[in-house]
Amino acid sequence: MSTATILHQLLSVAALVCLVIVVAQAGQVTLYRSNPGGQDLKQVPISIAVPFPQGELHDAQPLALVDSAGQPLPFDSQVTSRWWGLDNSIQTLLLTFLVDTDQPYVRLLYGSDARGKQSQATPQLQVTEDANTVEVNTGKLRARLSKDSFRLFEELSVDLNGNGLFTRDEKIIEAQGKSGLRAGSGSSSGGPCHVVVEDHGPIRGVVRVEGKYDGPKDVQLDYQVRLYFYAGQSFVVIEHTFIQNTGEVFADIPFLSLDLPITRTDGKVTFGLENRRPLSLSTHTGGCSLLQTGPEPAEQIKGLDEYEEFQEIYKQRKPYQSAEETRLWNTDERQVEFICEISRDGEVLSTADRAAGWVQFAPYRADWGITAQMRYFPDLHPKQISLDKQGLTFYLYPAALDKPLHLHVGTAKMHTLVLAFGRQEHLATSARRHS
Repeated sequence: MSTATILHQLLSVAALVCLVIVVAQAGQVTLYRSNPGGQDLKQVPISIAVPFPQGELHDAQPLALVDSAGQPLPFDSQVTSRWWGLDNSIQTLLLTFLVDTDQPYVRLLYGSDARGKQSQATPQLQVTEDANTVEVNTGKLRARLSKDSFRLFEELSVDLNGNGLFTRDEKIIEAQGKSGLRAGSGSSSGGPCHVVVEDHGPIRGVVRVEGKYDGPKDVQLDYQVRLYFYAGQSFVVIEHTFIQNTGEVFADIPFLSLDLPITRTDGKVTFGLENRRPLSLSTHTGGCSLLQTGPEPAEQIKGLDEYEEFQEIYKQRKPYQSAEETRLWNTDERQVEFICEISRDGEVLSTADRAAGWVQFAPYRADWGITAQMRYFPDLHPKQISLDKQGLTFYLYPAALDKPLHLHVGTAKMHTLVLAFGRQEHLATSARRHS
């Protein structure tokens, strides 16, 4: 499966595989598939919460999942809520499984209907840990994380030839220096971190990392990162949340970034653009960058003169706000256009309205390639993607802007990034699909 196909199935609304819950009868729940994009995909990861009436499902009852032909499917299950204070039966059950889009439905069986129909397959998801590291092996991807210094991945390799081994030429990411998460002069690699294997089933593994950026006190943001891995898959989903918990009323952050120190940085990079063909550049002469900005300022904060609550909020914030914030509260100036600039060696080569938020990189003299995409990339502007000799960097707040990110205490924001890895011939096919 091509890496862009993976991104389609995970992030694109057009390719979204929806499931509608229909309780047909006691002992069975049918999950019907809706595929509005008409995608032909294999092994799509699905997580869905299935509700149950009080008293319908209890812990002792066996469970099984079957496809439309009645063939058992391996799955993970997790109780997320119960009918507390009543009979303690299961109220909501979270299912995670892999399914093909040609399946019109899957069926969850429980109780006597499930006996003898459980899957005997053993997906190849392994999560091992010791005092210093956590290692995840999906069968196609192997990633190692440090418990001492969080740099996203200490190393990441993909089994490109399917021989079950991860050789030196299949290593794509290798940590170095202050890679990982950066907030101005602060870095996640210099601060303490807490690493927990939050979920480890046969289908999905989730690793949660929490910590604080090092650096000056006023930029020591907190962060929480969840990394999602799936059996037999060569992609990782990253959920990154930063939290302004410095103790200061406001913190000015020059930039925020996620750094991926890839082992090869000379090659061809392709940026996806909305309503336009992707733009490809050679990186052997230097760094490439895509910068997405948008309507700034967003809009006037309305209702200041109409509601006492707004007046009180404004009165409390006023002693701390900057001249820029004062203008936002009191004016209605707007820049309505989105602007996307693609540069190489600091020179703007092309402009567009909006970027699609995905990038592909195919290094020279290597078999592997990367496709990465950030969810809601243009709408969460400003954003930047850059590739230089240090590696691939996603800027949650770009360094290229002439003003810092002004964060009020208690502010938190989450970004979702998908990294997919595969052979370069898959990248060529997927780039045409995006065109």
